[in-house]
Amino acid sequence: MQLKEIGGVQAYDLGNNVYGVEDTNNGLSIRLIFIPSSIVVAAEKVHREDPAGMPDVNKFLTAYA
Repeated sequence: MQLKEIGGVQAYDLGNNVYGVEDTNNGLSIRLIFIPSSIVVAAEKVHREDPAGMPDVNKFLTAYA
């Protein structure tokens, strides 16, 4: 994974405009994945068109991340 600076923050470029950051706070390891709104909108559209095919958008986005 390549690092890219975004707004002064070093982020891992995970591809398809998805980025991850890693940090620690009070001894806890924190990892965040940023997914572009276009992917979220597309997932919600698929869910509306076929709820049985994608019953849970949040689970899909978590798996995608």
